[in-house]
Amino acid sequence: MESKCKFLVNFAYVSVVGLLIFLVCKFLLKILLPFIIAGIIAVIMQKPADVFSKKFKINKGVWAAVFSAAVYIAVAGVSVFLLYKTAVFLTGFTERLPEILERISKIAEKTKEAIPIGHNTLMEGFFNDILKKSGSNLAGFFSKVLADIVKSTPGFLFSGVVALVASCYIAKDYNI
Repeated sequence: MESKCKFLVNFAYVSVVGLLIFLVCKFLLKILLPFIIAGIIAVIMQKPADVFSKKFKINKGVWAAVFSAAVYIAVAGVSVFLLYKTAVFLTGFTERLPEILERISKIAEKTKEAIPIGHNTLMEGFFNDILKKSGSNLAGFFSKVLADIVKSTPGFLFSGVVALVASCYIAKDYNI
């Protein structure tokens, strides 16, 4: 009886802790994530700030804030570079898209010619439908991805600014 009671208490404890972790992750993680990232960066920047503080006789908190800001600037630079490269790739892909669709159309024509005459009209309609739908689906996909990026940008930038400011304050004010 005592083992059953102990099991039930442990099970209830684990269930409540699991539920709390789930609720925090589901509802609060989006809000707390900038502060978590800021804390991690602030902890990482403490050691270099300590070294520079001893070498240059400037307050350790100032160095920690400067290094934290430098990390965010570097991450922003890499992000802008990757975004630029992605945009260049997608531009080239969309410029080549008519050529790609033309090649697919030629392959469809060759396939249609290989099929006996009675089935040509059926296959022609089939291939035309595939080409039309794939082109419109591809355009719809790109426009949806672009719309999602544009919608999420303000929130992402706001979270980045919050993380930058928080990591500067955490790094400056706390010796971790």
